[in-house]
Amino acid sequence: MITFRHETLRAILKATEDEVLIRKAREIGAKIPKEFLTFWFKTTDLESYLRYLELLCNYGGFARHELKVDSGHYTQNIIL
Repeated sequence: MITFRHETLRAILKATEDEVLIRKAREIGAKIPKEFLTFWFKTTDLESYLRYLELLCNYGGFARHELKVDSGHYTQNIIL
């Protein structure tokens, strides 16, 4: 992850065609989460994905993430 000022990100988005952004977002969205899960958790199962969301939300500052596991049932709260 890297940090940009809002103005920098806005300038990059304005300078890029929508079709290019959409194509790249799909490519990255299919690749990065799987690589992250494999690197940090050594597996790509449901539990590692939920832990990934927790890390992304809580440490990325996107939201507050709460996960409860009870007898194999998952309850997830994401608070923006």
